[in-house]
Amino acid sequence: MRDIQMVLERWGAWAANNHEDVTWSSIAAGF
Repeated sequence: MRDIQMVLERWGAWAANNHEDVTWSSIAAGF
């Protein structure tokens, strides 16, 4: 479970840096 938190945090940082809110929303919906 800790690995999942790490992945989500990295994805969140990546989405924020790239301003890809639409892509992030799609990925979040997958979870």
